[in-house]
Order: sequence, then C-alpha cells, then structure tokens
Amino acid sequence: MVLEGDITLEHEHHHSVWLRPFQQDAFAGDWMTRSRGMVKDFDIMLSGACTRQMQAVSVQGQSSLAIPGETAQTSGKGKKAVLVVDGMIVASTGMDETWRINTGDALLLTTDHQGATRSVRLFNQSNVEAHVVLATIRYEEVPRQEPRA
Repeated sequence: MVLEGDITLEHEHHHSVWLRPFQQDAFAGDWMTRSRGMVKDFDIMLSGACTRQMQAVSVQGQSSLAIPGETAQTSGKGKKAVLVVDGMIVASTGMDETWRINTGDALLLTTDHQGATRSVRLFNQSNVEAHVVLATIRYEEVPRQEPRA
C-alpha cells in the first residue's frame, strides 16, 4: 500500500497499475516486476496458506474508531496490525491496556489461545485528522513435520 508518493508497477505477463496514496496492489513475489516512481509504502509479504487484508482509514481529530474483535470461527488464526501513517493514536482494549502509537509506529495484535482477537478502540486526541492502515493476516496452521533420521 502506498503511503506517500505515486508509483507505476508493471508485472510482466500479468498487469500494470498506477498507485497513489492509500491504493494497493497484490502480486506474487516471483513475478518479474518493474517500478517507476518514488514512494513510502507498507508491504506485507506472505507465504503458504496466508491471506491478508489492508484498509486505510482516517480518524478525525478529537474522535475515536472501534475495531471489532473476531471469534476464532470468523477469523481463524492470525494477527492484526495498526500502522499510524501520520498523527498520534491511543489504542485501548478497554481492559486497562493502552498503547500510544506515533507516526511510523505499528501495534501488532495477536489472537488468543482460542484464535480470537479483542476489540480495540483508536483515539485521536489531537485536532488534526490521523491516517491509519489496518491490516489483518490470517493463516492456516501447517502440521509440523518431524525431521528424518
């Protein structure tokens, strides 16, 4: 996902795309890819049976945004990340857990032992809009193979 600037990606034998801030492209790591432009971006690189979802959101000044939790049945195993692109956000689970996330910082939320995530509320305590990227990574557990003798 582009955070600043713009870029053109040309994926040989696949597709080309011009990306501006908060737009994204997904592609396989073994594709021959050329780029033109200068950007600051946020990448998620996955392997195996993983999926990802990224969404850019704005949190208005002096307001908050709720990120609902998920049960193991709806989310599977995975992680959520909150990346603050600009501004400062205070994140809270409502259970006496609070984190201050500054520009360029990310908060990684993991699932519990049952595969569920807690709800989180993001607070923007300034008077200026803050931009945030919400990312969800889901993965299948692969059975561990014992080494052969």
